[in-house]
Amino acid sequence: VTKENQTLLSILVHDISNPILIIKAFVEKTINSKAEVDSKRLGIKAKLALGAVLETLATVKNYHSARVGKVVPKLDKLNIIEAIRSVVDQFEDKLIGKKIEVNIDDRFTDQKIINSDLAWIKNQICSNILSNAIKFSYVGGTIKIEIRSIEYGVVIKFRDYGAGISVETRSKLFSSSAMTSTFGTLGEKGTGLGMPIVKEYVSRLRGTVEISDLPPNEVGTCVQVFLPYDIDDLEDKAAS
Repeated sequence: VTKENQTLLSILVHDISNPILIIKAFVEKTINSKAEVDSKRLGIKAKLALGAVLETLATVKNYHSARVGKVVPKLDKLNIIEAIRSVVDQFEDKLIGKKIEVNIDDRFTDQKIINSDLAWIKNQICSNILSNAIKFSYVGGTIKIEIRSIEYGVVIKFRDYGAGISVETRSKLFSSSAMTSTFGTLGEKGTGLGMPIVKEYVSRLRGTVEISDLPPNEVGTCVQVFLPYDIDDLEDKAAS
């Protein structure tokens, strides 16, 4: 626990320092400049830097809360297809910025309604996976999301054709104690906590997450998530 807390603290110190220094530079430029300053442009950059600070704080807070059991799922009936489409809509700006197309394939989703936590699925699970797929996709690339019904739940596959994951990184991708953060194809930076958060929340919803093997000579990454139709029903079947 001490080692994990040290890791979280290191992430906070490292990832918050950079945007704070950017904001400090903006303020100093505004104060010291004798020429007319483009306040709108500086304001936009400062807003983005502050957003990075808040995003880092929220990421670490969410992960820590899940690990210490401070949050419990709020189960309700939800449409998994609608939930995923909503997440894709949230990333519209980033997708447009990298000219990435997202294709959703729900042809094999016979049962779309599951009893789960909508906020967790959208904000902690699908958002983190899709964010990574965008981060490591090349400009003009494609991301495919396949939702398939199986016996006890749904399988969601997030397939990108980007830079991929090294064998070394893959082995520790879901570990919070191992720093796996790498730059995206356009230099995007992350905390390295995205996939550990996914793992924690998927597990608490009685699901599984893994990196699927790709056919030979194919590039990119495929993240596969299983979520049960109903947590209680899955536990009853396991007990029997």
